[in-house]
Amino acid sequence: SSINNKGKWKKLFNNFNVMPCSWKNDTNVFILLLGCPVCNTLLLCRFLSFSKQSENEIISAIQSIACHHQEEKALWSVLDFSLQLPIELKLKTYSVAAGFTRISFEEKGQDIHICRLAPASHRLKSENLENILTTLVSKKKYQATIINEDNYVESFTNPSIFSQIMRRLKREKPFQYGRLWHIEESDRLLGLSVESIRPIPSKLVKEIYSSYEIL
Repeated sequence: SSINNKGKWKKLFNNFNVMPCSWKNDTNVFILLLGCPVCNTLLLCRFLSFSKQSENEIISAIQSIACHHQEEKALWSVLDFSLQLPIELKLKTYSVAAGFTRISFEEKGQDIHICRLAPASHRLKSENLENILTTLVSKKKYQATIINEDNYVESFTNPSIFSQIMRRLKREKPFQYGRLWHIEESDRLLGLSVESIRPIPSKLVKEIYSSYEIL
């Protein structure tokens, strides 16, 4: 029978189409059907039993599955996190520390910043996700659309033509995107911000933040 509640498997949704199923008879059987939207590969994962403590390990193992070639991506691993980035991105600057790590890349008028903040619980005592994201995205507070969810916040600018011209005259990048999300089980905040002279493709930012993984 198909299970309607997919909440605990939602971390897999960025990479796969997920269908969890279970049967209850002499032996409880749980099955995940995973469909890759890129190469149309169908994966079947069968569990005879598992504990709540092992759920995160199972999800992490499944997220590491690569069922099609990704030669256009480069794997970056820093401290306790990793992610995959387009190979054309060039490392610009970096700052690595236990509490705050930031690595920056550039490519054809775009600056891409990857952030990891820990411990999250300490930072969230004095600031909320939106305020932290605003600080990470830009020192200048441009009018931005904010999307707030339970464990993440996103912001993006949609400047007018006049605003684009004025910012370029000031040698500023008019298009900005930011995302900050809370990994509660690891007590980490992960962040992504992009500054660009042109509109920022949603596909690009989704590919980047979907590849984040806590090691």
